[in-house]
Amino acid sequence: MLVNPLPQEFGMLKAGDRVTFRISENRSIHQVLKPQICVENTHGANLHNDITVVANSGKILKGLHPKLGSHSAFWDAGKHSSTRLVERLKQQKVTDLYIAGLGTENCIMNTVLDARLHGFRTILIQDACFPFDKRKEAFAKQEMLKHGVVFTQCHLVDNLLAGKDRRLDLGYISLMNMAISLKEAAVVPQGSN
Repeated sequence: MLVNPLPQEFGMLKAGDRVTFRISENRSIHQVLKPQICVENTHGANLHNDITVVANSGKILKGLHPKLGSHSAFWDAGKHSSTRLVERLKQQKVTDLYIAGLGTENCIMNTVLDARLHGFRTILIQDACFPFDKRKEAFAKQEMLKHGVVFTQCHLVDNLLAGKDRRLDLGYISLMNMAISLKEAAVVPQGSN
């Protein structure tokens, strides 16, 4: 295990190595290095040809801290810096997030759990996700289910978006989010004394 590796030592590191980064005197982050994927300005960071980027969409960059992994679209690994995704989504009054991508057991799970933490109804498109470690995928799915994530398949998304498939679990999550919002705002509805 390396502690605070120097730039010249990074070349010796490989996937699976354990590294500790001291953030401050009292705080360290322990990481197991993953294979390099989705590195900016490389082929691995390109979107698949079948993905259509809609007009007026924006990019959210993650992994901007050179020494920290970023396993969520919302935060770096230690939650030291935000990607500003929450602010942009709330500004646009987004309530539902449909999630797909690489690393079901890592990046996807962390993004999905952060999305739920921020109060978004979160739908995982299972057949549009890929795990790097099949052994950890089952645990990741259980964690996501435990936190109220709804699972679907690609061919069902259009009906969900159009409101033709009114899933009870999504309605339940909406009610729970509303209850949390009311409690946080300390608002008591009329007639509920």
